Amino acid sequence: MFGQQFANMIRCKPFNTVEQLLITAMDDQTNSKPQRSIDLDGTRNFRDLGGIPTPFGETRFGVFYRSDRLSNLSSLDCERLHQLGIETVIDLRSREERERAPNCLPQHARVKQLNRAFLPRDTLPMFNAINAGEYDADASYTAMLRQYRALALEHTEDYRRIIDDLIEPGAAPAIFHCTSGKDRTGMIAAIVLLALNAPTDAIAKDYAMTQGRIEKVDFFADTADAEAIRIVMAANPEYLLAAINAMESEFGSITIYLRDGVGITPSKQRRLQELLIGP
Repeated sequence: MFGQQFANMIRCKPFNTVEQLLITAMDDQTNSKPQRSIDLDGTRNFRDLGGIPTPFGETRFGVFYRSDRLSNLSSLDCERLHQLGIETVIDLRSREERERAPNCLPQHARVKQLNRAFLPRDTLPMFNAINAGEYDADASYTAMLRQYRALALEHTEDYRRIIDDLIEPGAAPAIFHCTSGKDRTGMIAAIVLLALNAPTDAIAKDYAMTQGRIEKVDFFADTADAEAIRIVMAANPEYLLAAINAMESEFGSITIYLRDGVGITPSKQRRLQELLIGP
């Protein structure tokens, strides 16, 4: 199974010791490159998708950026985005999320903003169950594995559209982001990297880099189980690997998933390679 060796490495650990694996991932040589993480006043999880190994060479810096919400950017942050030459911002948040925290982007630059909202249907019921005290730590963990399987299989049309947005001529440099930059953003990053044949462990380590970079969100009640919240908000690589394994199980292979599910044709794959790896 795709990524089985890395998945087995994780499964041999109980969840309460996964933090050590996350620390190892964040200290990985790829993730520790100074160009990867970009410090902005108004974000905690803004980083470059460059520097990740693939069979064709490392991904190029300055093409795609992944982030949490962009609603608290300072004037200096906006100037930095202008310096990065950002052309497109793809917002994966729901209308309610956007209205509660609208993006603050450079006013002196014509940045194209695309609203590409999607949210697994069980997200709000899961949050409600935690707030009602119905989910403990184990139930929350199981729910997150279920969420990521749903992310893999129920949103292929969303991914198809977003990949088309990213490879549109003139779209890059581009940012794609959700509220925390973990789940929806993590799936887009993973699909881009899978299309480049990046190794599973490198994709999982990029995902794990989000750990410790998530602001407290306002979805949970003060009385909700703290451990259940911690599990839901963790960037646990097991979650992403559950999605990758669902892709393979349902479609037969990652190649078929990308082609038939997400619509990444050979020409689109070449376009991604030209953008992120080409000379």
